[in-house]
Amino acid sequence: MDLVNTTLWHIETRMGEEDLSLTHLARDLGVSPYHLSRAFRARTGWSVMRYLRARRLSRAASAVAQGDDLLTVALDAGYASHEAFTRAFSDQFGAPPSQMRGALPSNLTEPLAMTESQKSIIPDPELRDGGGFSAIGIAREFTPETIPQIPALWAEFNARMGEVEAAGPRCFGVCYDKTSEARFRYMAGAEAAPGSAIPKGMEQTRVPAGRYAVFTFTGHLSDLPAFIGAIWDHGLTDAGLSPTDAPDFELYDDRMDPQTGSGTCEVWIPV
Repeated sequence: MDLVNTTLWHIETRMGEEDLSLTHLARDLGVSPYHLSRAFRARTGWSVMRYLRARRLSRAASAVAQGDDLLTVALDAGYASHEAFTRAFSDQFGAPPSQMRGALPSNLTEPLAMTESQKSIIPDPELRDGGGFSAIGIAREFTPETIPQIPALWAEFNARMGEVEAAGPRCFGVCYDKTSEARFRYMAGAEAAPGSAIPKGMEQTRVPAGRYAVFTFTGHLSDLPAFIGAIWDHGLTDAGLSPTDAPDFELYDDRMDPQTGSGTCEVWIPV
């Protein structure tokens, strides 16, 4: 069973644990919170904690509709108090649990299927020494929910790319400043020439030299998020590799056509 399916199993069997969190799940699965959140979001479209919350409250809504004691339902759903449960329930379903006796909300979240048929086939990575450069570009903080906004960041950078004194024609999408809450900064940028000035509204980050697992993607950029998700889901573990906390990045060169969005790029994961 792969990482995402195993996570789904843990959520379904442990959702009553009050302290169940992204950090706890990642620790128990032997990966970092960032690793788990990237894999889960790419595969399911959900963040881990948003899905856990929705599943807890959907299961609780069924119990409420059957007339179960509200405090017992709250505790079984992992909430420490009736008040906290009522607030979360109302936010999710638009009404407090006391108004849901005998009626199920229409927007219940059913459990996602644990199926191996969703597992994507990706090429084996090459191990290479790389990094050791600085990138200048436009960066924003992202969460698993806001990853779909990254293409807009690239459009913003592409319009200003000429302002960067670049060391070459290559561009990079760099993920760094990763946190235990699965937040990270993503930069759309270019390799900076030594001593380059940083244009207004841009920033600079350093990608350290090290050993990387390099996965080669060929296709349309609209399919790249799923490819990257498969790397975090099973590509690294299938190759017997463990990522470090250093920045990971996408490398774009003349093999990728920015006009059509089709071609070849590389995903570099520090190991």
